[in-house]
Amino acid sequence: MQYVWKASVVVAVFVGVGWLTAKTVIAHAAPGGMYALQVRLGSAMAGLFAGGIAATLVLIALLWKRSKS
Repeated sequence: MQYVWKASVVVAVFVGVGWLTAKTVIAHAAPGGMYALQVRLGSAMAGLFAGGIAATLVLIALLWKRSKS
């Protein structure tokens, strides 16, 4: 059960940070125009990158805490 909880936390961080980053990038991009597809793809890539980094840091923190106890 402990592993399910930790996996759920990592997935929630990945999804939450990724979604917020993608929304922030889209909000700050120029609206519409011929770059709309590039802006959407760029925001998705930024969301994946930021979510992956945040999830990796949370995973390291959870594993570090486990190894200390």
